[in-house]
This record gives sequence, C-alpha cells and structure tokens, in this order.
Amino acid sequence: MSITVHFTHKSDASVSSEISNSSLEDPVKVSPLSGYYKVVCYFTNWAWYRRGIGRYLPEYINHTLCTHIVYGFAVLDNSKLVIKTNDEADYEHHFYEKVVAYKERGLKVLLALGGWENSAGDKYSRLVNSPSARKNFIDHAVQFIANNGFDGLDLFWEYPVCWRGICNKGPDSDKESFAA
Repeated sequence: MSITVHFTHKSDASVSSEISNSSLEDPVKVSPLSGYYKVVCYFTNWAWYRRGIGRYLPEYINHTLCTHIVYGFAVLDNSKLVIKTNDEADYEHHFYEKVVAYKERGLKVLLALGGWENSAGDKYSRLVNSPSARKNFIDHAVQFIANNGFDGLDLFWEYPVCWRGICNKGPDSDKESFAA
C-alpha cells in the first residue's frame, strides 16, 4: 500500500510525494516534507498514561508527516519561574531523548512550555511583568533548551490577561509584557 500526497505551493507548482509502508517504518528516512512546508506535529508527554489504543509513545511518531515536532509540555515552576519538567516521562522514560532523536531525520524539535492546566494562576503574569524574572527565565531557558537538544521553545500560555479563558483574572499589562 502507498499513500500519495499532493501539495500545491503558492506559485501553483505541484509537489508530489509518495510514501510507501516501508518508509513509514524506516527509522533513518528523512521526512519527505522537509524544505517545502512547515507541518508542525505535537507530542504530549501525558499521552503515555492513556490505556489501550489511546496510549501514545515517542516511537509512534510518524516522522514522514512532520517537519517540526513540538514536545508538550514542560511547566513553569511557580516559585522560581523557570522551566520544570515531568521527571518521570521526560527523563526516567527518556521521552526528551527519544523525541529529540527525530532531529536526525531532518525534523526540528521544540519544547512547549505551559498548556491549559499549567496556565492557571498568576505565575506567567509574574514572569512577564518582571524584567528581572524575564531575564532569569531567558537565561535558564536558553541553557535548558541547549542541554536537552531542543531547537527552540514554544511559550504556550493560555492566555495573557485571560488566564485559562477568564478575562478578568490578569492585569492588562500581561499582553504588552508578554510581547516585550
């Protein structure tokens, strides 16, 4: 069985890519999408807790469908305002290492910080509204990303001013400070 995928670029040039079953299972094949488009796929570190067919592990990622993988989620430490990991999934089960290994197949791998559950409370607001906290976070994040082999960071705060969708929670300064 094979799957043929057709993409049309803005210049109306047609790009065709054929993916056979063998390439879906070949761990050394590079994504056929590399260079044409950015197709961003998310891997969530809590998906391994699911039972049955919903359970999802890093080795299940079909790298031929993505140009980028965003690993979600690290969280923001409430007191230190720096990246905090899920030690069991991220390190004990080597999920960081396994997902970052997709870089060898031509993909970019980023770390997402935040998400819905982690966006409750005022910690992101305290981070963005304090120049010294932002500097400390940036210094820590750059080192953390480099030490773990990621290509970048997706700050996934939901949402400046409207914490978890409640728009009277945060100060108006969140929006401007988030973009600073």
